[in-house]
Amino acid sequence: MNKIFISLQPYFSIALFWALGVFSPLACFSQFGKAGSAEDAYKDKKYAEASKLAAEALVEKSTNKKAQEVLIMAYPAAVEDARTYAVQYDNISLDPSNVGIESCQKIIAKYKDVQDIQTLVKSVLPIQDKKTGDLITIELVDFSGEIAAINARMEEIRQIAADNAYESGLRHLAGGSKESAKAAAKAFKECASYISSYKDASSKYQEARALAMKTLVIDAEASANLVGGFNSGLLKDKLIFLLEQGLVSDQKVSEFTKVVSGRSSQGQNTDLVMKVVILDVSLGTPQTSAQKRTETKNIKVGEEQYVDNGKTRTRNVFSDVSAEVTEFTRIIESSVTIGAQLVNNSTGEIMSMSQSSYSGNFIQQDVWASFIGDQRAVSTRSSSLVSAASRVPPIPPSQDQLNTALEYAVKNLITELGRVLN
Repeated sequence: MNKIFISLQPYFSIALFWALGVFSPLACFSQFGKAGSAEDAYKDKKYAEASKLAAEALVEKSTNKKAQEVLIMAYPAAVEDARTYAVQYDNISLDPSNVGIESCQKIIAKYKDVQDIQTLVKSVLPIQDKKTGDLITIELVDFSGEIAAINARMEEIRQIAADNAYESGLRHLAGGSKESAKAAAKAFKECASYISSYKDASSKYQEARALAMKTLVIDAEASANLVGGFNSGLLKDKLIFLLEQGLVSDQKVSEFTKVVSGRSSQGQNTDLVMKVVILDVSLGTPQTSAQKRTETKNIKVGEEQYVDNGKTRTRNVFSDVSAEVTEFTRIIESSVTIGAQLVNNSTGEIMSMSQSSYSGNFIQQDVWASFIGDQRAVSTRSSSLVSAASRVPPIPPSQDQLNTALEYAVKNLITELGRVLN
């Protein structure tokens, strides 16, 4: 009995395995069990996963030919993949920022993919070739040193990144303006994201955030051109309520902005004014369409007797039955469009926003059906629609439709304000 030892080189050649006559092309394998899943993972270049699945298949059956062949290819490929990945991200991982930290984490994850299957793979080695009796083993690679080194590098760049962010925060804090205080707060927040207990970064963030805080007042109105079917005063009140609640609960907005209503803003220093107007309201009317179709089914309608070779036998009698099904679809669609301007109260400057109007829609669609004819012919889907006819919801009141549409319009506006105010 011969023993073949496959040693890993930095750039191994799969051709070696073909030369050994160890296996035939993977493409000819059938798919089944863990070995089949291992083969699929190998084809998808998920080498560590392929190695794990192949090893698990060999634990269950050590002579599983497919699992043997996949493991012989997949484990060395997983090792080489990890090494290549580490080289690819090596320079990036030196960047003292989130980019560098994330690159270190990616390298560690690749190393750990191989490291975590080491014991499992070792337990199924050496592999015995069923035809030749040769024992084939694979050089296992220990990446624990590499993982420790990258972890140390990551902690080092965390420290450098935290130092840099903290110093940046101090410089901005000395600027004396709300904008510089905002930049300081962001820098101290970044610092704490690298090292949560870094010096007094957390308290410095709170200090800078308080200095950066701006007061925003909402000034809302409804266009005089709005007509029909709703109360514009109620809609305006709903607009103010949705804006105040939405802006306060949006973390991007509320981090540096205090929102107050126009009614409670007297006596306060106002930095920003959000001028919002309901520009357009479209109150839809229900539109119902009907589609007719004929459904048929061949069903048993009885039995009949017949004579076969002198014997009287019984057989089922089938016949086609039909029903005319009418499917109804009712759609109600209403919309609200609001216009918005964010104004610097001190300078009168209109702050840049990506758009000047924001729309929202209320859409309700209901589907049901009725039929004429033989109920036995009605399909399962149509039967459920016929049952739904008794549960068709009523048309919502006009004001409710518009309130829902307004909610979506306000959400779109708040998303934009989160970008502008943060």
